[in-house]
Amino acid sequence: MKEITRIHIARTPYSAEIDAKKALEEYLVAIKKSLSADDDAMREIEARIVEILAARGIASEGVITHKDIEAVEAQLGAPSDFADEDAHEVSIEQTIRERRLMRDTSRGVLGGVCAGIASYYGVDVMWPRLIAVLLALITSGTAVFVYIVMWIVIPPARTAAEKLQMRGKPVTLAALKSESKEEVAEMPERSKPFVIFIRILLGFGFVGMGLMAIAMLVAVIVVRRPLFGYSLHDLSSGGMLTSIGAAYVCVIVATVLFVLLMGLGVYASFAWRLTKRLVVLGSIITVLGLVSFGIAVGFGVYGVNQIHQKMDQLKVSDTSKLSELGGVTSATVEDDSSVAVKYVVTEGAPYATVTHLRGQNMATVGIVKTGDTAVITIKDEGTCEYSPYECNGRSSVTIYGPALKELSLSYGGLDYQAVKVTELTVNVGKATHLTLHDSIASLIANVEDSATLSASDAAIQRAALTMTTSASADFGTVNELALTAPTACAAGRHGQLSTEGVSRFTINDQAANVSGHDYDAAAPCILINHW
Repeated sequence: MKEITRIHIARTPYSAEIDAKKALEEYLVAIKKSLSADDDAMREIEARIVEILAARGIASEGVITHKDIEAVEAQLGAPSDFADEDAHEVSIEQTIRERRLMRDTSRGVLGGVCAGIASYYGVDVMWPRLIAVLLALITSGTAVFVYIVMWIVIPPARTAAEKLQMRGKPVTLAALKSESKEEVAEMPERSKPFVIFIRILLGFGFVGMGLMAIAMLVAVIVVRRPLFGYSLHDLSSGGMLTSIGAAYVCVIVATVLFVLLMGLGVYASFAWRLTKRLVVLGSIITVLGLVSFGIAVGFGVYGVNQIHQKMDQLKVSDTSKLSELGGVTSATVEDDSSVAVKYVVTEGAPYATVTHLRGQNMATVGIVKTGDTAVITIKDEGTCEYSPYECNGRSSVTIYGPALKELSLSYGGLDYQAVKVTELTVNVGKATHLTLHDSIASLIANVEDSATLSASDAAIQRAALTMTTSASADFGTVNELALTAPTACAAGRHGQLSTEGVSRFTINDQAANVSGHDYDAAAPCILINHW
């Protein structure tokens, strides 16, 4: 039975036999005297002794015997043997056998993975870094995740002994002393200028993504229909707070988790430290965030489908006669509604079909006839208890009337559909939109400021088009197109004309070079796209 005492080696607590403690103290004193080792070198030597003891199965709080100290001396060598730094060289086979793959944080830029690989294989660190960048580009970023996994799995070379093993060098007393001196002279990784730049860049990048997520969350809550077509206000006011409401709650949870994840990224960037605890916590937050977002999408899609089915069941159509349109050849349409309006040419008695949600707001059609000219007015009537998106999206007005020779649009929008038209004159008023369909032999069109004429779905033989600045017109293939456009306009005040093909093109009564596509001189205030 032997008496034991408590000792600390490199801050690791042990129990040691009295004679083992005495032998270790004499050994360390001899090392310090023989090598003239400073405190940093002695700390590295003690750290190496802890590693040797761990290899012998003696962990923290274990008992050290005299035989263990003899084993340490046998592995490290006698202090007098290492007074000369060139003594006790090891063979190449031994060097290779002791080589360990570890992260070289002293030379690392991000985590020391590439630097550790370079030390392990004895190559310049530039090559692993270049390969890592190329792999990240080739794999569209997948290699970045592999790098992160290696950063987590591969241990860092913290002690001088581990750094020697990483480079395949013998772990001797002299080598430990030399390595400790180099560590003191080296600049810490986190203090390197380039690393500081990367830390700041990553940190503020994470901050920016977190703020962007918060801004998107505010938009989801405040702005109308940014995600599923409904805001929370729409759902509560319309009595439709079902799975869509649950979807918004999940979106909020996912956003909060994302902000927390970005917060961890900010901490890891500025502290330049990625611990296993941070990785585990970040992984948990990521999984919970993805699950929350997935549930939100599921609830949202299901809820939207349910609401659409409910709205479709409420959709009704009312038909009313429009005898005033009989014999009309010229009409002015004033669309002051929030629904889609169509004019369909028919040979029978004129009438209108108004589609809307049962019991909700609907559009009304009013007609004032003077001779063969009529003014058609469409207005909203009533209110909608559901989302405006649902009411307006399922409401429409279709007017069935005689073919028109002249059509004017004062405000709003209109679709004009006719099977075949010989001649048609249209006046598209300021800030209005007119769409033409089917076949038109001859079209005369006047398009005012901020107005749009869409005729790409119409087969037009001849067109005389007058455009003002900031007007827009779109045609398909036209045999003859005569454009009258201003030749002087303010900066930025340009109209747009698009065509799929023109056989004969004149601009302000001058023949245009269709094949050359050079219209700037002839129409400086109109941007012409001729495909």
